[in-house]
Amino acid sequence: MENWPILSIITFTPLIGVLFILLINSDDEIGQRNIKLVAAYTTLVTFVVSTLIWINFDITT
Repeated sequence: MENWPILSIITFTPLIGVLFILLINSDDEIGQRNIKLVAAYTTLVTFVVSTLIWINFDITT
């Protein structure tokens, strides 16, 4: 896990989610639901990665 650019993943995951949201047609109810799902999944991924950082944090350094 030391070789992963984990802070970059946390930083750019919401940006990638926004780019996906921009591609969704929001004129109908299904599009609006899909926007909410993309936002929820993006938030979930960011939260999980942040939790991994917290769990693997070495308090002795």
